[in-house]
Formats: sequence, C-alpha cells, structure tokens
Amino acid sequence: MSKEFEMIVGAERDYIMDPGFSINGFRPIGPTVDAILNRFTKRMRFAWRGQVENDPSFLQFIPYCLVTQGDRVFLMRRLENGEESRLHNKHSIGVGGHMNPIVQVSPIKLIEENMFRELNEEIIISFPQPDRKFPFEIIGLLFSDKTPVDMVHLGVIYRIDLPMGATVRIREKDQLKGKFVSFNEAATAPNLETWSKICLDEYLIN
Repeated sequence: MSKEFEMIVGAERDYIMDPGFSINGFRPIGPTVDAILNRFTKRMRFAWRGQVENDPSFLQFIPYCLVTQGDRVFLMRRLENGEESRLHNKHSIGVGGHMNPIVQVSPIKLIEENMFRELNEEIIISFPQPDRKFPFEIIGLLFSDKTPVDMVHLGVIYRIDLPMGATVRIREKDQLKGKFVSFNEAATAPNLETWSKICLDEYLIN
C-alpha cells in the first residue's frame, strides 16, 4: 500500500501543544507529559498519511523505543535498501514509526501495541529465560521544530533496559545494521538522527 493511503494516528497540534503544554526537546515523565498524553486520549483521531504528512496543524504521534543494556544502547545504521530515502545511511538509537489504527484498544494501549509492532519488524530480542517479558516503560515525550519533518511528529519515547545475557539481532538485515555501543560512542556516530541525538544529550548522557 502506498504511504499516501496509509492510515495513521495523531491529534490537532493546537489542542495538544497549547502554550501551557509546549515542549521542544525531550521532556521526561511528569505533569506536562501526563497532561499531553491525557489530551491525546481525548482528541486522538485517524488520518490519511498523504493528507497530513506536510500539515503542521496535525501532530503525528510516533512511538520511539530506546533499547539499552546497562550503560550501552543499541545503535542502528539505516542502509540504502530502506524505503524511506530521507533516512539512508543515518544512525539511530530509536526503533519507531507511524502508528496504525487498532480497533477496541485504549489510546495508550494503541501506542504501546504499535511500539511492539515496530520492534518486532526491525529487531529480535532474546532472553536467557524464554518466558521473560520486555521490561518497557514510557520515559517521556520528544518534539523538535528544527525541520519541516520534525514539526509534524511528536515522539512518545519508550525505553527497554535489557538484563545482561539478553541479545538483540537485526531482523531486516537488508535495511539495517546494528550493535550495542556506549552512550558516548552513539553520540559521536555520523549522520545521527535528530531524535536520537536529543535522547542521548538530554536523557541518556545528561
């Protein structure tokens, strides 16, 4: 299906990001984040991606998950075989993407389920104990007004901090390469995505 006709999830920018709840950069869990997520649950709607991709009045909510293991983070490089040409050869510490509608789930569960879908599409996480569950949590929100692309997306930032012994492998080997590196090594990676840089500078390293 063409991305233009992909159904995605978001909310009106003026309602979500009024002056009392503005954000630029990473904002950790707290009253502001709680208020924005609460507003999202009240005004979430579906939209055709082709109609809102360049519309700053509509914020597309993006689950964006950091996979860490102690003082290391999983760093990926997006190869030229990937669908999104704007991301070719960029480095990223976030697994994420647009949300697709899921019927009969709460808005927060919708974000969570889409986060897991993106994880399962890009990477494989294995635990020493087969029945071990992902230790995931929402750690904050991220917004940047640096580029027209940034202006229409708001990141819901998750973190999965894996225990020692757990492993991560790339599923989409034709589109990605990845490995665990130190936070500082990730911060110096060439062509680092804006959101990844913000997460490193304002959360992992700060």
